[in-house]
Amino acid sequence: MKTITNLNEIDLGSKEGKLLFAAIAKITSESQTDKTPDEVIQQLNDLSDKIQSNGGTHVAYEFHNHTTGHCYVDYIQHGNDEKEGYIKTPLYK
Repeated sequence: MKTITNLNEIDLGSKEGKLLFAAIAKITSESQTDKTPDEVIQQLNDLSDKIQSNGGTHVAYEFHNHTTGHCYVDYIQHGNDEKEGYIKTPLYK
């Protein structure tokens, strides 16, 4: 698979390309306002490389804090430890 490094390489003729383009637009305008689209693409490439796979099947983990009710999903294995106050649950294998 080809690694995308800038906005001009995104295929806007495909559903996936449109979703990627929209995601980068939201990220750079809402949460990563200090980053350029190309810097966000690099972050996405780095994250993609870290996504753990198990026999070709991606594994996601839900982290839930029963005290605060806060919950999030992460695709990166953080070792066997759980973040303070959070319970880690595999979502699928």
